[in-house]
Amino acid sequence: MMEAKAVSYEEVVKDIGEFPGLAYAREFLCFQEKHYSLKNIFLKITNDGIPTAIIAVNLKSNEAFSVYKDYAHLFFLDTRQKDFNWLTLANVVKKKIGASYFELQFAQFEGTPSHDGLVPSPLSIFVLSLNNEKTEADLLNLFDKKTRNEIRKSKRYGFEVKMIRIDMLDDIYALYIENMKRHGTPPKPMGYFEDLFHCFGEKCKCLGVLSNGELVGLNIFQVNKDYLRLIFNLSKVKFWNACVNNLLYYETIEWAALNGVKIIDFGPSLNNDHGHNRFKLGFGAKRMPIFSVVDAGVVFRFRKWIRQKWYNLRLRYAKTFNV
Repeated sequence: MMEAKAVSYEEVVKDIGEFPGLAYAREFLCFQEKHYSLKNIFLKITNDGIPTAIIAVNLKSNEAFSVYKDYAHLFFLDTRQKDFNWLTLANVVKKKIGASYFELQFAQFEGTPSHDGLVPSPLSIFVLSLNNEKTEADLLNLFDKKTRNEIRKSKRYGFEVKMIRIDMLDDIYALYIENMKRHGTPPKPMGYFEDLFHCFGEKCKCLGVLSNGELVGLNIFQVNKDYLRLIFNLSKVKFWNACVNNLLYYETIEWAALNGVKIIDFGPSLNNDHGHNRFKLGFGAKRMPIFSVVDAGVVFRFRKWIRQKWYNLRLRYAKTFNV
């Protein structure tokens, strides 16, 4: 029998130490609460009395999420159990917190007890593992030939590469808006970035590429212990021929290698976005699928489906007519 028990963050950390990744970090939970007004709780899952997993749950009205508008790497206490059913887990969590809807989005990882009830999402993440590479030659050996050549090409343009501070937020946001318009995606408000930098502090880094003092490329990433996640890769189109994005990725990887990072998560991409996926694979990343588990009534699912279709239609309209 599967059960869920609410536990405090302090209790969990006392039992098992700090979580890997970011989705359960204090800074991440702070951001979820500050920007999305979510309540955060932790649940300890037991299966036939055996502690099995820890799940952070974000609550929004009568809806609950493993991570709202994001994905998690779940923390398992016991991966030896073979009869683990994810739909049962979703139902137990939903009943425990009294929600009408529960959604679990997580990246594939080693040690998953079973795949019963899992549904592959249209997304995958791309992860690069580092193993004490320090020199430029060490890092270049991780990449494919095309990527190595494009990195060398980008370095011949004499770009300035440096960490960008929050006092350049106006420049950061202007570059972000330019990229969102190009993709036809509704931009996040300035407040999103203000909350991001406020909550994550020094764990949120902005690595910029400048040409004659102009910000032409930017990687925004979050770091927690030995884990780094890229959350925004932004650049000006007129510098693509100079391989500015290759330089951004290389400099981010080099920074990670020199600062004790072991896992670099390049973030999610659509499975059919072959161009971006090849780009990430060229840096030695491995594809890891994102899985989804949802527990909700038929009416609730239908309403949510309609809202999502309407949102997608607005996106297509904005991209088609550049509005």
